[in-house]
Amino acid sequence: MTEGTDRPLISVVLLSHGRFDLLRQALASIERQSYRPLEVVLVDNEGPDSPRIRDWVRREHPAVRLVENANTGYAGGMNRGLREATGEYVEFHADDIVHEPEYFERIIAALPSLDGWGAVNGMVYEGPGSRTIRYCGGLVHFGADFYLTIHGLGQPDDGRFRQAFVHGFAAGANLFMRRAEALAMGGFDEDYFMYYEDVDLSLRLARRGARLWLVPAAACHHLGHPLGTMTDAGRTYADRNVRLLYRKHAGPWLRAVRRLFLATGGGRPLRTVLARLSGHGPAGGCRP
Repeated sequence: MTEGTDRPLISVVLLSHGRFDLLRQALASIERQSYRPLEVVLVDNEGPDSPRIRDWVRREHPAVRLVENANTGYAGGMNRGLREATGEYVEFHADDIVHEPEYFERIIAALPSLDGWGAVNGMVYEGPGSRTIRYCGGLVHFGADFYLTIHGLGQPDDGRFRQAFVHGFAAGANLFMRRAEALAMGGFDEDYFMYYEDVDLSLRLARRGARLWLVPAAACHHLGHPLGTMTDAGRTYADRNVRLLYRKHAGPWLRAVRRLFLATGGGRPLRTVLARLSGHGPAGGCRP
């Protein structure tokens, strides 16, 4: 996938952990990309399925760089892949994301028009062949209450999102960056292990003055769990990591307001932390 060309090399860091069937579909979608050159760095976080996954990669995909990793979580696994990558650009790619064949062509074509970009995401739809929106950029609401809004969440793509736009929440499942900038920032903060490490990175990018862009023409599909569902372990990390976000990004006054808000019964349960925007564009809508 790295045949000679004068175009910039994209390193796809594909993170695997115990979801062999999903991984096969994710990797196939990367190999079908029309864009070249690509390199794939597949980081397998140790799990019960690792022997089968690693043997399959070696036998069936010898061009893929396999990194056998301890289970250091989403953040640690992606960072391990980032350190192994060699491209000018890097895409952090979850194992439940399937790209349409022109995905990287459309990202690369859009870059010259994305003023001040620090991170780029494409549109994510639910399931194969779906045009129901799972992710189309979003906003981080970080005050007395913490929650995220996702533009168009759960709605059919009716064409309202046509042009690339700046937003406030760069999802980690299909996150495209300059490799040098990702390295300079230290990648994802490994204190989070999993959940909200992408919120943290979004806030750090914004603090550097970088813009987060969404390119709707670049489309992919989510194959994993329904939005808003979590394992018990995931819920534990999510609860803990909201507190971690406040410790790392909020000043003493805001942390005090947050504590008072929670003590008086405020705060949203995790199942509603992803709220749907009801407006018809990236800047429209309200908290439901």
